[in-house]
Amino acid sequence: MLHIVTALYRPENLLEIYKSIPSHEDIVWHIAKSDKTEKIKVQEILLDKRIQIYEVDCLDNEIYLKKRKILSNIKDGYFCFLDDDTIFHENMYLEYSKVKNENFEGLIIGRQMDKFNRIKLTPSVPKSGKIDMNNVISNSSCLPHVEWPNPQDIKTSNIDYFFWLMVWEFFKYKVKLINKTISIYNKLNNQRHR
Repeated sequence: MLHIVTALYRPENLLEIYKSIPSHEDIVWHIAKSDKTEKIKVQEILLDKRIQIYEVDCLDNEIYLKKRKILSNIKDGYFCFLDDDTIFHENMYLEYSKVKNENFEGLIIGRQMDKFNRIKLTPSVPKSGKIDMNNVISNSSCLPHVEWPNPQDIKTSNIDYFFWLMVWEFFKYKVKLINKTISIYNKLNNQRHR
């Protein structure tokens, strides 16, 4: 399975994101939302059996608690993150498909483009710090041992880097760098929440 992780903060983008995710049976889209915000009303999403929705006892901006909730429920396969202000890149699924049969235990890191199709990040290992939450696929075997950090508990503002560094260390530095775009940065961002 490929588990897609979305901590919901911008529900107005859900339908467009949903349309970008391939309809393969080996994809599960996990969406976590605050229990204090309004219910998800997009009918296609509510009816799709591949989608898991979690209501988390947290404030809307406590994104780390939403991510923790989802990650604690992933028990197999691979996972990737998909921000709620972007769309799913088809190469993410293609790269997952290449490694799933070999059960690769490590990180697959690809290139990331911005919404204007310019290269934002080239694939590099987490120690360089130049990594985004969304340009990585990981084997899920790390999840019982690595938790998404609470921003107040770490000494860096780059939480994505800190998380992927812990995962990379757990996998004893196993990584595949893919010189291919697998994610888009802030494709649907309308600046409302920034």
